[in-house]
Amino acid sequence: MNRSEASMGARLSCGAIGVTIVLVAALVGCGESSPDKAVTPQSTSSTSGSEVASGVVGDSGVTVSGVVDGVSVTATAPNGVADAGTQLSLSTVNSAADKPFTAAVATTPAIGLALGDGGQPKKPITVTFDLAKSDVAGKISDTVRPIVAVNSGTAEADLLEAEWDAKSKLVTTTTDHLSNFQIGLVDINTVLSDAAKQAWKALGSNNTDSACNGKPELQVAGATYKITASKPRIVTACLRQAGNGITVDMTSKSSQFYQVAPDPAGTFTNTQPLHGSDQLAAMLHASFAHGKTGLLTPNGGASIAFDASQTPRKISLDIDPAALQLETILTGIDMLGVSGDDLVDAFQNTKSAYDCLVTAYESWTKPGKGSPTELANALGDLAQCGLAGAQAAVGKLDTTRVLHKLSVATSLFTTLPKQLFANIDGIAAEFKGEQHLEFEIASSTSTSTGSPTTSATSSNTPTDTGPRWFTLDEIGSLSTGNGYDCCSTEIINNTSFPKSATGYYQTGDAPGDDNNHVNLLLAGKCDQLDVFIGQSAKSGSPTGPGRFRVYLNDTQLVSDQTIGINEEAIHLTIDLNGASRLKLRDDRHSTDAINVWGTPRLHCTTNPNPK
Repeated sequence: MNRSEASMGARLSCGAIGVTIVLVAALVGCGESSPDKAVTPQSTSSTSGSEVASGVVGDSGVTVSGVVDGVSVTATAPNGVADAGTQLSLSTVNSAADKPFTAAVATTPAIGLALGDGGQPKKPITVTFDLAKSDVAGKISDTVRPIVAVNSGTAEADLLEAEWDAKSKLVTTTTDHLSNFQIGLVDINTVLSDAAKQAWKALGSNNTDSACNGKPELQVAGATYKITASKPRIVTACLRQAGNGITVDMTSKSSQFYQVAPDPAGTFTNTQPLHGSDQLAAMLHASFAHGKTGLLTPNGGASIAFDASQTPRKISLDIDPAALQLETILTGIDMLGVSGDDLVDAFQNTKSAYDCLVTAYESWTKPGKGSPTELANALGDLAQCGLAGAQAAVGKLDTTRVLHKLSVATSLFTTLPKQLFANIDGIAAEFKGEQHLEFEIASSTSTSTGSPTTSATSSNTPTDTGPRWFTLDEIGSLSTGNGYDCCSTEIINNTSFPKSATGYYQTGDAPGDDNNHVNLLLAGKCDQLDVFIGQSAKSGSPTGPGRFRVYLNDTQLVSDQTIGINEEAIHLTIDLNGASRLKLRDDRHSTDAINVWGTPRLHCTTNPNPK
């Protein structure tokens, strides 16, 4: 399937695949996510009002109809929906939220459906709202679309797609899970345009220099370094000494995401905790950047560390269209009650959804993908990834509900008129002058003291001759598990650890579950492992401890440690004499913080398995 086919597949018509999405939600119950910020959370079980209509399941199923505040509602259940004689009832709802999500511009009264004593149907039930006598019908248009809110104002809030028939004035949805249902109208033009304005605008504070704790000029080992910027009022940078090397600290006063490409490649670190779309964008960027570039987030900070063997020359910053697209989309669907932090957790905990999103995100970064009209394809990709994740996460209630809700919310935007994307093109024009920034780092050598130099053909990798310490970026792995990532600078309780490995997948004791691991060949050449363990300060969900295990020769457990998010890193030194293989594995639950192996290094006579 090509990109256009995938996008079209995600433009859900509430026909054939609309039912599939509802079935996925039904397998785990109605959607659970953080309630919309504008809605006061209520009890998870809304109070039923008066019964409007009821019927008994017979050989041909059952149909019940009634009128609630001028809206005629019909629920049609097929044969086999429940045991014969089971009652299907339609009622008013007393505790439904007046506004199911912040983007709702109009709503119908909520209705409740119940089967027997609270049982759930064995087959899908079709619910039809007749709006012929309701003012709501006149507000529906090409850009104002209906969506069905489920259990609005509760912890189990979810969304269902709605099919609108303009001729008959009917809104139809299908569900396998009975609860409370309410139509909400979404002005998708306004939602996405407002999201684009929030995500793509250049802040007025750009006229003020951003803070920088270092200096623009620095002397290290007899060499003088000076950094200058093309537009210092947008992103500023300064220099500081770190050991025998140089670190560039950057601070942004822009609302844009910038891809940061240092020359030569240094170690990039985001210096502030990341959440929501910022965290998700940084994770996705790291998944395919392989340490060559970093992502500076809006109004964020970052550092780039160069070791003593490197002479920094230039740092290029370019607006990242993929991150901007993701930010725009997530800002829009947040107005429909899908929070960024919930999505980070859901994607982290579902391999199929995360792998899908990595592939989609990387495709957005290709040349020519920066046009705002590409948002249509990006929206389609995101809907598909949410659907794939919801289908795969059956049994993981929180994850499934969030991803299902994402898929339904995103599908609203995938068939927008071309005029809307033209409007977004106009918004994009506001920041075209900031698309490329550049820092030059000039160096000069004192005549009295020599300074380290790096020729154009020199390598930053130390020689393999003689016993020395080797970091994981130098050693090839025998195998890695899903969720293992290396080698970035990570922070454990305010302490930075360069060239670290992380584990971010959920793990368990099921046979074959070997996420978050790396197997390394030692071949008897190494005598010691040195590593710090802890949990990442960048974690979006700072809960639960992480478990870290070290194995020799596949099965010999030599260390088993547990540590929490706010604890100081534990320093491990492991004797490797005589071992042929080393395995590092960490474990975490779905909502736990990300695990960090801080600066793992092996002391070996030679590199046992060079990359």
